[in-house]
Amino acid sequence: MNWFDILKNQIASTKGKQFQLDFNQPMIEDDDCKKTLMAISERILAKTSVDGFTLKENRIRESKEFLMYPDYKNYFENPKVQLRTFRLDFLQKVPEEVCCKALELYKLMPNDSKKIIEFDGYTIAAGKNNQRKSGSYFSCSTYLEIHEGTIEGSNYENWFFSILCSTKNEEHNFDNFLTKTCEKLTKELVKL
Repeated sequence: MNWFDILKNQIASTKGKQFQLDFNQPMIEDDDCKKTLMAISERILAKTSVDGFTLKENRIRESKEFLMYPDYKNYFENPKVQLRTFRLDFLQKVPEEVCCKALELYKLMPNDSKKIIEFDGYTIAAGKNNQRKSGSYFSCSTYLEIHEGTIEGSNYENWFFSILCSTKNEEHNFDNFLTKTCEKLTKELVKL
């Protein structure tokens, strides 16, 4: 059987059937989106070192903080990397379509951007290597959040991960060191 016969048989077998595509729904691949989000959280939880930084003793399992100068007196000026992921139990309750929409939003974002959308009763917020300067404060962050409810009525039931590289003294971001660290960690931990 040649390719023309195969195509002809396929067309004949679908004759009379109607198909409806809903382009408002996210494109769901064979991947399990919730598993992908869980894997990001697991990589963040497993991270024990960041080049150029020292792990600070943490009291919360879901949050890790790495300091550039462990003995530096001014905590806020000290360049730091914070890795956080919370509420894995909440993520288990989030519908698969919402998880896929969150991944789709994140994947389509360019660097140094952020966006918030509402989808199917949830609010999704994402940022990719988003740089912020305010006075002497500098930060570069990557994050993805899923909140139950709308933007106006969102409660604090949420799941998120975040990678934050920051300092209160912009001089510590020499040669864009913090920006490069944030971009490197995003590639290593998010892997999308």
